[in-house]
Amino acid sequence: MSSKPALHEVTLDQVWYSFDRMYACLSFRMEGVLLPVWVSGNTAQRLERRLLQQPNRPEAIDLLFDRIEDAGVDKIAITGYSEGVFYASVLLNDGEEIDCRPTDALIIADIVEQPIFVSDTVVEECAFSVDEETDIVDLFEGTEELSSPATHVDAGTAIDISDDDEFSALMTDLGFSENDLRLGMEDLGPDDGVGEGDEG
Repeated sequence: MSSKPALHEVTLDQVWYSFDRMYACLSFRMEGVLLPVWVSGNTAQRLERRLLQQPNRPEAIDLLFDRIEDAGVDKIAITGYSEGVFYASVLLNDGEEIDCRPTDALIIADIVEQPIFVSDTVVEECAFSVDEETDIVDLFEGTEELSSPATHVDAGTAIDISDDDEFSALMTDLGFSENDLRLGMEDLGPDDGVGEGDEG
């Protein structure tokens, strides 16, 4: 039986938006490495709102959390990537593993106050190296601060990309093509994630 890939702890430190907020990128960091996870603008905005304040009424993620609360959470990780789509899972203390979207995984991690991990295979395929001299913000013309930092997840800055050309250049620099995003959107509605796995 093959062993599971190693996991690396990461931090969500930025949310980047395209100029029209149609697309967004969740930036995960660990030492010397940056991992971009593409989602729809609507999904990113809902994630920010959820991390910054409790919703007035239950959401779909609350139903998922109710399912896992009794068993307890062992580990939360972004575990896979295929054709522009990222996949996450929640490993429970009883050994059950529940598939979910990366944004759902972030919300659960915030609720249970646990870190997010990323598998070796995702890091090798999708992440790229950065150093102290790498200034990601210089790729963009404007920045927009979040109203306040999340309690358990460090979502520092939301960055607006000024035009289509700059956004396309950024995607190319990060190793993604517009076709990757189209593949992620083909079977998703307007409120679903681009570059995320289907909701569990």
